[in-house]
Amino acid sequence: MTDNSRSSRQTVDPFLREIGARVREQRTLRRLSRRVLSERSGVSQRFIAELEGGRGNISIVRLKAIADALPMPLDQLVRPVPTIEPPPPRPPLDLSDGALANVLRSVPPHEQREMMEVLIAAMATEPR
Repeated sequence: MTDNSRSSRQTVDPFLREIGARVREQRTLRRLSRRVLSERSGVSQRFIAELEGGRGNISIVRLKAIADALPMPLDQLVRPVPTIEPPPPRPPLDLSDGALANVLRSVPPHEQREMMEVLIAAMATEPR
């Protein structure tokens, strides 16, 4: 084996690393050993270890066998996990005189009634 082939085998593709991490995560969540996953999927333990390390360039057929053995949809192993953006910070609460009336005036009439009911209910249940 030449140094070039050895270094290309050690290169870890970010996409394969993500897939391998998802396989490992799902396998451990289900408390499955690599041996059990191997038996259920027909994919060797060694290859599963390489895949989980981001080094196994897996075919879609083998990945489908692993997904079926977990059991989970194949797309959950392949699709990137969406990141949820935090909501923008709220503006500071205006506690000046008339602020509540301004808020109520800024919403449609049908929502004003709901807001008033919520406020009245909250004031009735909270000790003063």
